[in-house]
Amino acid sequence: MARAIGLSTQAIRNYEAEGVLPPSHRLALGHRRYTTTHADALRAFLALTRAAGRPQAVAIMRPMAERDLDSALMELDHAHAQLLADRHVIDAFVVRIFEAPQDDSQAFHELFTPIELARRVGVTTTTLRAWEDAGILHPQREPGSGRRQYRDADVRNAELAHLLRRAGHGLREIAETINAVHTQEVAKLELSLSR
Repeated sequence: MARAIGLSTQAIRNYEAEGVLPPSHRLALGHRRYTTTHADALRAFLALTRAAGRPQAVAIMRPMAERDLDSALMELDHAHAQLLADRHVIDAFVVRIFEAPQDDSQAFHELFTPIELARRVGVTTTTLRAWEDAGILHPQREPGSGRRQYRDADVRNAELAHLLRRAGHGLREIAETINAVHTQEVAKLELSLSR
């Protein structure tokens, strides 16, 4: 099976131990015996990993290996919902990059506390502080108390950072990407003001 799928035998044993594959049949000397069902499950897991990320693929395949179709389908629904949310994040950034800047100086901007932003994005407040240290977020400070307050731009940056982290990108790379988006916005704003 390792040769057929293109993985190491240890990787296959690890996936079985993780519950991604159904338990293998054991021969008299303890050797594992896999079937086409195992191969199909492994191919499905690898495809799901590419599409939705490893944690979600594991969450879908574990109940499948236990023949719990309802739970597997529920996890698949969660994966679809996350992919749709990710698409909205990407669409918002495409709009920021390619649409002309608008004067929103009079618009109301909601401010978020660290706990509110962490809940909205689905991360911890410790993660938000790490993103701030990496230059991804730039919260303002509440006068007097000095508490962090996150603006609309921070919300968008946090959502993009979360998406890119799930895709395996490092904090430095994410900060550079977000800075490039910001630089593009500033350049377009300067161009519009010069006309």
